Amino acid sequence: MLAEHHVDQRTAAVNGAIEIAPAAIHLEVCLINIPTASGFAVAAPTQTFSQCRVSLASHSRTVSWLNRTFGKIYGLAGMPMGYAVAPKRLAASLKRNGVGAAHSLNRLALAAAAASLRDPGYVDGMRLKVVEERQKWHALLDTLGRRRSDSRGNFVFFETGQPHEMIAAQLIREGIEIARAFPPFDQWIRISIGLPAENARARDAIRKLLG
Repeated sequence: MLAEHHVDQRTAAVNGAIEIAPAAIHLEVCLINIPTASGFAVAAPTQTFSQCRVSLASHSRTVSWLNRTFGKIYGLAGMPMGYAVAPKRLAASLKRNGVGAAHSLNRLALAAAAASLRDPGYVDGMRLKVVEERQKWHALLDTLGRRRSDSRGNFVFFETGQPHEMIAAQLIREGIEIARAFPPFDQWIRISIGLPAENARARDAIRKLLG
């Protein structure tokens, strides 16, 4: 995903790759909204699990590449790492401009990411487990009549009708820790999806608090 502080550097690389003036660039970026896990985009919907597609068009030409991160479904949030699938010419220009230079990357993250790519079965299985558990959460929230995001990530985000700090304090007494508040959603909470037994325990606590 394009970080704001890297935009200038990467734009220069892209401009060199497709040889057009910056004013001629149409930039389309698809992101995952972090608090809600709902897909949103400048021009088109995104796929799930922190995927980003960037298109640059000049007249009839379009150059696109796909960014992926290992931070969510691969479980490597503590070791930032990602990759891009891009046309050869664009990839070569990005490389010449230092984007993705190996010496700038964490060695442990590189090893973990490489191992993840060699185990596609893990990702497929994890995706199914997350979807199954998320559907259980959504079913509960719909039964309770609570507004929620259309989450497509590994957590749920919903309205409680009470201040975040109040709900968080009550849940911590049940041994359940939730994510921080995301202003201006001060009466919404985000709960990460864990193991099935952990999810069932958290749902029981929410049912008791909000049912």
